[in-house]
Amino acid sequence: MTSVTLKDLGATFKQSGETLGSNTTPFDVFDADSISIIFNEERIQGHNLFEPKGFSLLNQQDYQNMGNGKFLYLIGQDNYDASVACEDNCSN
Repeated sequence: MTSVTLKDLGATFKQSGETLGSNTTPFDVFDADSISIIFNEERIQGHNLFEPKGFSLLNQQDYQNMGNGKFLYLIGQDNYDASVACEDNCSN
């Protein structure tokens, strides 16, 4: 399992699928069928193709189209507000 830790508010993570071709999806880029966002080892939000509805890391329709085949997903307050307490489920 791949793990990415962002230490500070405003820190970024860039994942590119440019070498995978024009039909690349988030599934291809992340090579995963689900992703968990963990906030300060206290709260967790799970992502798959359908959930969370309207802002899933694995649904390209939930990304901002930046043009030239580039897409952007921002993890923000909506993600945090939709997360739940870890209850010992936030360890890598």
